[in-house]
Amino acid sequence: MFMGMKVVVFDVEHGASAFIRTPKNYGVLIDCGCTGKFSPALYLVEKELPTIVPWNNHSLTKLIVTHPHDDHIGDVDVVKEKCPPAILLRQNYDWEAVKTAEAHYDNLDTYSNWQNTYNTTPVVWPEWGMTIESYWLTTAEAKALNESKYINNSSIVTIATVKGTLHEEKFLFGGDMETAGWDALLKLRPRFKEAVKGVDFYIVSHHGHESGFSEALYAAMGKP
Repeated sequence: MFMGMKVVVFDVEHGASAFIRTPKNYGVLIDCGCTGKFSPALYLVEKELPTIVPWNNHSLTKLIVTHPHDDHIGDVDVVKEKCPPAILLRQNYDWEAVKTAEAHYDNLDTYSNWQNTYNTTPVVWPEWGMTIESYWLTTAEAKALNESKYINNSSIVTIATVKGTLHEEKFLFGGDMETAGWDALLKLRPRFKEAVKGVDFYIVSHHGHESGFSEALYAAMGKP
């Protein structure tokens, strides 16, 4: 907790799910992984969302799906039924190509059909009381790096910054971005290179695998 901001990174084993309660008391969920015994979405419905400020009659204001691998969308049924977000940020893919490229998808059809219902851009955006910025490579840019890794390298990465009276705290959520993706993002998105400076908390990409490590990223952000 910092200046009214709360960040929860859930233990979902080989998956990803993190929640931000913003200083203005809105809720943002980054990915919706789960385990066979634990649903972060149900936890939020019971423990966090009852005291959150609704946005457009939705208790969860925003969901950011970094990319559609199953370990990042495993809780989609619960999210869809119990806490659908007012705003969904995600990339669109050729869904049949995604299924062909990789096996072991249990939730992709549910997710792809559901995400398709979010087809308008908000006219008015929430006042978070902090800065939330997201950056990504297009699927074409990611494929140009390595077609077999393009889903990971098209991950949406998010920087959440809250300012206090004396200093600010900055969080980086890396999705499953891999080395080549980080390096390309830094080269192709100058604003990202500036925004990532001084990260305090880095929720590492690709579950901490070596394939998610980028020397260029650490050079840009410094030591978290």
